[in-house]
Amino acid sequence: MGEPISLSFNDRYFYKQNGLAESSYVFIKGNNLKERWKKLTKDESFTIGELGFGCGLNFLNTLKKWKALQKEAKLNFVSIERFPLTALDLEKSLINYPDLKNEIKTLLKVYPPLSRGFHRINFEQENISLTLIFEDVHRGLSDLTKSDVTFDAWFLDGFSPKENPEMWSSQVLKNISSLSHNQTSLSSFSASSMIKKSLEENNFEIRLTKGYKNKRHMIRANNKSSATKPEFNRKKIAVIGAGISGACLANSLAKRGHAVTVFEKDNTGIDIPCFVGNPNLSHANTPYARFLLASFLFFSSHYSKQCPNSWNETGVIVLKNEEKNYCKLNEICKKLNDNEIVSKVDSTILKSFDLNNSGIDGLYFPKTGYLNTQSAINELLELNNISLIQEEVIKINNSDKDQKELISNKTKYYFDEVCLCNSFGANDLINLNGVNKKRGQITEVKKPKRIIKLPICGRGYISPYTDTSLVIGSSYSNDGLEQPRDEDDQENTEKIKAMLNLDLEKIKSYVSFRSTTKDHLPLLGYKEGLIINIGHGSKGSVSAPLCAEIISDVIDNNPLPIDKTLYEALNPNRFNY
Repeated sequence: MGEPISLSFNDRYFYKQNGLAESSYVFIKGNNLKERWKKLTKDESFTIGELGFGCGLNFLNTLKKWKALQKEAKLNFVSIERFPLTALDLEKSLINYPDLKNEIKTLLKVYPPLSRGFHRINFEQENISLTLIFEDVHRGLSDLTKSDVTFDAWFLDGFSPKENPEMWSSQVLKNISSLSHNQTSLSSFSASSMIKKSLEENNFEIRLTKGYKNKRHMIRANNKSSATKPEFNRKKIAVIGAGISGACLANSLAKRGHAVTVFEKDNTGIDIPCFVGNPNLSHANTPYARFLLASFLFFSSHYSKQCPNSWNETGVIVLKNEEKNYCKLNEICKKLNDNEIVSKVDSTILKSFDLNNSGIDGLYFPKTGYLNTQSAINELLELNNISLIQEEVIKINNSDKDQKELISNKTKYYFDEVCLCNSFGANDLINLNGVNKKRGQITEVKKPKRIIKLPICGRGYISPYTDTSLVIGSSYSNDGLEQPRDEDDQENTEKIKAMLNLDLEKIKSYVSFRSTTKDHLPLLGYKEGLIINIGHGSKGSVSAPLCAEIISDVIDNNPLPIDKTLYEALNPNRFNY
């Protein structure tokens, strides 16, 4: 196979014969990474920024080198790419690198759709977090520069300055400098006078060193900033609420080495026994639409890794007879153009789920399914550095910026951070505006003769649950009745009758109360020194994993998995004005 060429820039991605060796020489050795990685302590983070993901060669090489050297620290790799390759083209481009066979296979398995924006991929075994930003370099860096994150090393691997001057502009290098600290290094294969001048103007000290093989020079640089890398430390963190959002957050924080205590006043178990990963997406270009898509693309892989015994990745069918939602999702289907994410229901799909002759028409989303809720929460909370305490938190004093006093109905505790994940109950501890309380009721029913192996969504939804039962739902109302209503069960069964012509027999009813917000986005982030994570509404099972990832990155001063504009749209103070 020949060398991969970018048609946009008329330039090679790398030289076929020595691309891997050049990557090691210019970027791994050029940033002195092996020596620096050896000095990292347990759970400490190291962050690399790259301009130009291309076919992923630098990342794959970094992944392989990191695996050989580090077992306990965490690596963040953030790469900006305006013209991402498809998974198929990526695979073809890397065919000549048998030494990276395992790493290539690992990446291809989780490579995201080519939708614009941020894509977070976690490699659990290697303790690596990859954030792909499919965006132009100015927009991508702008989203990063609004945060408090600093990078430890930069790989400048855009196409040549002559073919791609935008990548090497003074503004780009100014943004890179603002994201650097006084130990940040940078390397590039290019040694053009334009780049040298721009780097020097933006606070970098340049060293021209021998380039790879026949290349005369390459650039190595260090930032001269007065900024220092944030001090690394693990924290004592309280999570109030052991629902799905609290459990996801506790799990994410504990995986990063924090000592987590979860408080839950109610020991009767979760209200809703089964959650369906309904692909409730929007094709509009709004923060809400970006949040829905980012959550949906992240959540299934998270549950597969963190609670595999409770997550059932069966896929979900959205029926065409729910015209409004179907048309919206069909537009998204066209934009994503990725059968791994969504495809039209056809005879092959129907046959695989024993739905032949069912007359079902719609869209099939393979990377979702249903979650056995209480079992999932138990799995998420079973890590050694998570403690679950059955006490009610009645007051939080956070006047001391270093320690927060938490008073329960039994005793006092002290924590570095306190996270409120207790739905509308958070209002008892802090004043929150813009939050509403919605009642929902689902119904457990006996299995009908027709086999239902996956959730099917339309005006309502039906999902597998136990060996002998299904769940259907869901009703919505504004009242506060805690007892089940027969008319709500009837509403649920009538929806399924209209969707699938099924007659269902009720076993049991479940009532829950959701916290929702005016703009349907959760409240996420700091308010009055406390971390808020509420307002997920009926989409909590889908949004909880991404929100846990966001909060964990904020606490750890790591790059976020979403753009900063979207993070600001989640601000829990937004309804104060």
